[in-house]
Amino acid sequence: MRILSDFIEAMVELLPEHNNLKNKNNLLRKILDRSVGAWFDEHNVLDFYDQLFLDTATGKWLDLHGKDYGVYRKPDESDDVFRNRIIMEKNDNLTPDYLQDIYNVGLYAAFDGFNPVNNDLTSDNPYLTDWYMGVADADTQSILDKKFIIDNTILWWDGGYLDYIYNTSDEGVLKDYLNFYKIVTGSGFFELNTDIERVKLTSSRIKSGAQMFGGCTNLVSVELDFPNITSVSVMFDGCSNLTDAIIRFPKWNKWHALANCFSSNCYSLERIDATVGDDIKDTFKNKVLDLNLPNLESFIVNGEEVDLS
Repeated sequence: MRILSDFIEAMVELLPEHNNLKNKNNLLRKILDRSVGAWFDEHNVLDFYDQLFLDTATGKWLDLHGKDYGVYRKPDESDDVFRNRIIMEKNDNLTPDYLQDIYNVGLYAAFDGFNPVNNDLTSDNPYLTDWYMGVADADTQSILDKKFIIDNTILWWDGGYLDYIYNTSDEGVLKDYLNFYKIVTGSGFFELNTDIERVKLTSSRIKSGAQMFGGCTNLVSVELDFPNITSVSVMFDGCSNLTDAIIRFPKWNKWHALANCFSSNCYSLERIDATVGDDIKDTFKNKVLDLNLPNLESFIVNGEEVDLS
């Protein structure tokens, strides 16, 4: 009775004479004969060999190559198109053309407050600037953020207005403060900055913001979305010209005597729309009302209008 498969026999012939697999009673040789050898005998070795390489693999084999590189076949994507996409992506060439052609990401010259819905005048020339606005769905953003170190090269548009900072000359200056997106502690970040006037910022990294805008006497409006912030003590202390404040701080749930983010010198406040932790919403509401803000016309806490009469 034959012991070796044709494949194993051919493989053993290539081994040196002193190799133990030359012995037909070798236990490992018998195992190879009944496993790997049997499989190869039933398959075309050349076809299998082709599947080992990205440039010749097809079908499910090509899907496995893509999985190794973290690149997955799109619905109805042909082998040739998928293979070329894997090759481009594994080279990790993050260029405007790459983002546009491979991921269908819309790129625009960055400027504060951009919103495609409003058909704002901008430029889709990817060579105009080294700072871009990227328009893409959440899944695409997540893939690219994990695959590349994008840092602040691209600010993603999430369906609303892009973040902005305008100064008292009505010039967008957000780019001057891009390090804001890298920090965890925002305490005192803009303190005594009398140049900024309108601000919209979103950051899941920020955990604290005490005195973040302290003494920003020309600040008129803010919209802050900090889903993980917990400490906001006197964030707007000294903001005497602040009229509109939208704050989304859902994890702000610890209270102490100085924790109110507003102070009595915020006397120009006309509208407050706040989202805070449920366990402090009543305390927050009462703290604001105790300030006796003379110009307050609208006060919303967690979606509920507060009676100011």
